Amino acid sequence: MLKNCIVMLGLFLSNILLCIAQELPYTVPEEKRVRVIVSMDAANEVDDAYAIVHALLTPQFIVKGIVAAHFKDRVPQSMEKSYDEVVRIVEKCGLQNEVTVLKGAPKPLNDEITPMISEGAELIIHEALSEDPRPLYV
Repeated sequence: MLKNCIVMLGLFLSNILLCIAQELPYTVPEEKRVRVIVSMDAANEVDDAYAIVHALLTPQFIVKGIVAAHFKDRVPQSMEKSYDEVVRIVEKCGLQNEVTVLKGAPKPLNDEITPMISEGAELIIHEALSEDPRPLYV
């Protein structure tokens, strides 16, 4: 209950900041902007919503996508819970048509050699191999 109240308050304040930020005359020169992929176990801690909204509101960031991550194997279907939370946050910000939300791996890797294919991994590979000269941060 308390977590939900804190998250809703954070989203409310984030919406206010989003409205204000959209009206500010501040812009970042295109050559100074960077590509960002946010990978987040969004339903795990109360500050996750704040971190997502912060990334979305940062004018220097070109958010290429948000990847929902699992929180290890402590919670069943934790990646799905993260995905639902990210979708909820993006919708509350009114950015569902502008931000790509993807699913990451549903569980930890089995070892350091065996990859696990996911929508999020595919996005990271695509962006890393793209011709875009701007830096990419994950």
